[in-house]
Amino acid sequence: MLQLNEFKVIFKRVCELNLLSYARCVSFKSISENRLSIYTFEGYISIESQQVSLWVSLDNFFPLSLPNIFLKPFDALGFIPHIAKNGWVCYVQNEGLLSDRNNPVGIIRDALFRTKQLLLDGLSHKNRQDFLDEFEFYWGQLGNVQSLESFISLGNKPQRIIAKKFKDKYIAITDCDIDIHNYEQCTSYSAIYLPLNSNKFVFPPSFNQFWTLEEIRNVIFSNSSTESKQFLKDIARKKVKNEEIVILSQITPNGNTSVFGILFTGVELAHPLMEAAKVKNIIPLSLSRRDKNYLLPRGGSQIEFNNKRVALIGCGSVGGFISQDIIRAGVQNLTLIDKDILEPANTFRHVMGFNHSYPKKVLALKKEIEIKMPYISITAQDKSIEELIANKKFHFNDFDLIIVALGVPTIELYLNQLCHITKDSPPIIFTWLEPYGIGGHALLTNNGGCNGCLECLYLSDTPEQEETLFNKASFAEKGQTFAKTLTACGSLFTPYSALDSAQTAILATRLAISVLNNEERDNPILSWKGLSKNFLQANFKLSSRYSQTENELFEKRYSYKNDNCPICGVKTDD
Repeated sequence: MLQLNEFKVIFKRVCELNLLSYARCVSFKSISENRLSIYTFEGYISIESQQVSLWVSLDNFFPLSLPNIFLKPFDALGFIPHIAKNGWVCYVQNEGLLSDRNNPVGIIRDALFRTKQLLLDGLSHKNRQDFLDEFEFYWGQLGNVQSLESFISLGNKPQRIIAKKFKDKYIAITDCDIDIHNYEQCTSYSAIYLPLNSNKFVFPPSFNQFWTLEEIRNVIFSNSSTESKQFLKDIARKKVKNEEIVILSQITPNGNTSVFGILFTGVELAHPLMEAAKVKNIIPLSLSRRDKNYLLPRGGSQIEFNNKRVALIGCGSVGGFISQDIIRAGVQNLTLIDKDILEPANTFRHVMGFNHSYPKKVLALKKEIEIKMPYISITAQDKSIEELIANKKFHFNDFDLIIVALGVPTIELYLNQLCHITKDSPPIIFTWLEPYGIGGHALLTNNGGCNGCLECLYLSDTPEQEETLFNKASFAEKGQTFAKTLTACGSLFTPYSALDSAQTAILATRLAISVLNNEERDNPILSWKGLSKNFLQANFKLSSRYSQTENELFEKRYSYKNDNCPICGVKTDD
């Protein structure tokens, strides 16, 4: 916490270095709402021979935090970028910034240097384009602005949309009622969406001087396509409403899209965009975007997966994490298949924890995902995959990708065989855990017309050799049993932690992303290695494959293939 005597030393040094002219302390503690300070001083700097007032505000945690700097008044140099309505100067992007906390005066000097450069750029219009890239910020600072949530898809064609009103306040807009099912108590009103021309730019109005009705019409009609103008003519023929909402969008120079709106109240004679109309009030609308094209990329999701269909067979400890990871990756059409229930004993191993004890896994996961994530379609099948296949209720070619996380090799080998003999079957990923946290694996097959499948891992090196089936990718030596029990046979389990499950799920999900992106054209087996301490302390033996480094494992990811495999092996003419 910054103490008074420390601040006095800092302020004295600022004066000695003449970082500000006529510097003096400001007595009050809070310089503006949401930007609290305990110490503030004021001074002047010269911008192109013009003296302007800056206030430097230090909060409780300075120098761990940066100084807040304010230009007083905000328009001392005119309406320029990166200055908020209260005068706050956005002189640096704080995220990821490293400051020397042992040099507080140096931090202030750097902040003032950046501020001066920003003001010079603003005065010379060098950074005027920044108004466009940050249009929504400046629009949201306008007087009398109202905030709405926006669910509309920002296309390049004008369209009718829906405004949701609760009591006497508009709270959301959408182009499809299904997107905002949480607003059933609202009344729906029609509104319009108009995309502005991408080859022209509209700059935001100054904080204290909003557009007039005539200026709004000019902005829209001078930046509208022929299609939009015809759309407005058609709107003009409709019955006049007392209130009208117009939502606008424009492509910014950095390639993003700004969206903003205007509410007209007390409308008479015609739609407010028509010359004959009269309006009583013009209110700017600031929109908080909730549409998928905005939300998905911010979480690292890929819009391109929008139409991909993925089946997840097995929703246990690994599959549970995959179900959420694959949705966050951008897959919006997911089928979950698992017949098991959530056991309380697996509370700390499963992504669902304790809140959903005993219901079917797929139903609990479906409910959880649908609560957390919008714009998705989850199908839950609470039957075993064998039963679904036998009853012709599961078809491989219904999906673009199948992920199998059963942890039951017999069923997995059966699925591996089926996918290779089924016409138009998609790529399939098998993923599983090793005991005691020594690792996990994800194997891709039926991809790119290449050989390599789960069966290859279980074939003997010599065809005439007969032995118990063993997975050659295993980090554990063959012939060992790892199941433990805490009470009786019914409580048998293989020891591993939720962290191991999560890491294996990430491995499998990353592989799935590379398949859906058409980046992986072959059939690798990918593995991660964990520590062997607990495994060895339990008197188990590691396989020779565990001794390989992770780089070696990756380099040899295609080496497991067996050309003599009866499932995927190279076919030769008799």
